[in-house]
Amino acid sequence: LRVMSPTSCQTAPPRVWNLEIIGTLNRKRKPEASDLQQSGQLASDAAPGVCGWTLPPTGQPITYSAVNERASPPTACSRNPTVTATMTFCPHCAHRLERRIPEGDNRPRYVCPSCGAIQYENPRIVVGTVCTWGEQILLCRRAIEPRHGLWTLPAGFLELDESMSEGAIRETTEEAGAKIEIGPLYSTIDVIHAGQVHVFYRATMISDALDPGPESLEARLFLPAEIPWDLLAFTTVSQTLRWFVDDRTRGEFPLHCDALRASSRSRS
Repeated sequence: LRVMSPTSCQTAPPRVWNLEIIGTLNRKRKPEASDLQQSGQLASDAAPGVCGWTLPPTGQPITYSAVNERASPPTACSRNPTVTATMTFCPHCAHRLERRIPEGDNRPRYVCPSCGAIQYENPRIVVGTVCTWGEQILLCRRAIEPRHGLWTLPAGFLELDESMSEGAIRETTEEAGAKIEIGPLYSTIDVIHAGQVHVFYRATMISDALDPGPESLEARLFLPAEIPWDLLAFTTVSQTLRWFVDDRTRGEFPLHCDALRASSRSRS
């Protein structure tokens, strides 16, 4: 993670921190100095993170929508994780790591030559909802990168100490301010090139009240004919929505499973 001050993004060299050291950093807000706990070693390479804070455009209230004027400012750097993050130091003993195939394994890992610890990299889980109020479907317009300003189903990374359905409820509450009743698992899509699995649940809104959080410019209810298909942020969102619209026409909602690879993606 590269952390830069709001004015030093283009002019000052970044301070780069070991990814393992600050793995619990709250991704929903701008990092503060107190969040960064140095372990005595600085990483020489890390995945790009947060920089370039600017004010977002002001949204305009529209029918069946809630506009958030407290939304987070967009960042100049994408926060998309890569399949293989760069790690430099061992989180156990702070020794420099080596990238090699461990004995008895079949793929490269980050291995500590000092204490022998192996750093395994596994896919991250994104959880969200296809949430409805009558015939309408809830979408949020993103206030953060990647895909700032585009529409998405409410979703985000699963946190520790919560189930997937609990995470989907939390993300819907955080991004749209909607009170919902969670339904059954609806779709799972492996985003292989990004090292992620996207999981969506069906859900029903308890009321039509919306109060979008800092990651959303606005939250809005759309009839199927109103869905802005060309302005959807991610392929997994558009695919899940197309399944849902078709299934509701038929009156059947089977579990859908799919996989996206780099060669087949446009937005993932």
